[in-house]
Amino acid sequence: EDFNSQLLAAKETSSPEIVLTQNTGYEYALGEHGNPAASAIINTYHRQCEDDILIGYASIVSSSIFKGDYTEKQLMRLLPNWVDMRSGSLTGAEVKALMEWLVNVKEDGSNPIRHKNLIPVTSGMEYTLTDLGDGAYRLEELYVNGKPLEADKVYAVSIIGDSSFIESSAYCNCPMPEALQKKMEAQDIMVYTLFNTVLEDGQQIAEPTEYVTFGHL
Repeated sequence: EDFNSQLLAAKETSSPEIVLTQNTGYEYALGEHGNPAASAIINTYHRQCEDDILIGYASIVSSSIFKGDYTEKQLMRLLPNWVDMRSGSLTGAEVKALMEWLVNVKEDGSNPIRHKNLIPVTSGMEYTLTDLGDGAYRLEELYVNGKPLEADKVYAVSIIGDSSFIESSAYCNCPMPEALQKKMEAQDIMVYTLFNTVLEDGQQIAEPTEYVTFGHL
C-alpha cells in the first residue's frame, strides 16, 4: 500500500520560466520585400553588434515568431544555439562582391540560391534582385540608409548563419571567393551572446524591415 501510494501521489511541478514575452508576431514566409521573421531576427542580432551591415539567411530562424510568452526551450527551438559568423572590414565594392557571391549564378552554372531560404537577409543595407524566372536571381542595386552603396567607403560587415549549403560541392558548389575569405575572419558565437540584452532587459525582438525588392524580366 505504501508503494502504491508513492506511485499515485501527485507531484508538484513548477512552470517553466518565461525568458521573453513578445508583443508582436512575425510570419515566416518570403514576401515582396523579404521574410519578416528572418528580418526580425537579423535586425535583433544587428542591434546587439557594432557592424554597419549584417547579412544572414532565412534559416537563422526555424518558424514564424509568435506573439506571447517564450520559455528557454521554445526560444531555442526558434533559434539555433550555435551559428557561424564571419566578420571583416570591406569596401563597398567588396560588399557588392560578397552579395554577388550569395546571389548570382556562377560561370559554371552553380546557383547559390537553390532554395528561397538562401536569399540573403540583410540589416543596415537594402538591395534589389531580378528574378530570372528559372530559379535563379541577379543582384542589381545596393543601398545603405536609402543611398547607393559607396564603392570606396569601408564598412564593418558580418555574415551570420550556415554557409555550408552554399559552399558544399554536393549542393550549391559556390565557395566564398578567396579574396573575401582573407578579409572575413571566422568566429563561433552562441545565440544568447547576441540576444543577451533582449533577454535581460525585457526588450522585444526587433521589428522586421523591407530589405529586398524583387524585379522580374
